[in-house]
Amino acid sequence: MITQLESPHCEVALELIDDHFPLLLVRWAGRLQAQHVLKLIRFCDVHGAVAASEGRRLVLILDAREAALPNSLVRDMLIDWLSDRPRTNAGGKPRSYVIATDPLIRGVVASLKWATGRGEGIQVVKTLEQAIAGARETFEASGVEVPEILRDE
Repeated sequence: MITQLESPHCEVALELIDDHFPLLLVRWAGRLQAQHVLKLIRFCDVHGAVAASEGRRLVLILDAREAALPNSLVRDMLIDWLSDRPRTNAGGKPRSYVIATDPLIRGVVASLKWATGRGEGIQVVKTLEQAIAGARETFEASGVEVPEILRDE
């Protein structure tokens, strides 16, 4: 089960966890720079390619509750990347749950969705519990076993 860990505010943190593939977990805290975004892009692209080759649906939970407003270069990089991504893979459209409580961060995600036309696969939620429930429903609807970390047991 995923639980909320108490952590002090940090200047910058990017955690990329693939232990529960095809579920990817990402924590974005602080003001990420271009080099951090490149790591995120590579992480998602590599796992997206694996999921596509295996006919599996990729699900991402991105915790942005401690994210700072990204600069214009970072926003442009994300727009370019999202615009260039394939719309589907063999297992179905990738699904992302972005946890964001700050209205500015929610606005950035909304503008990325609008600018790229890729809003159908990205849902912004306010709590970890909502992201978990959404990810669980996505796996169940795809007929895929729900990763243990998402189960209530």
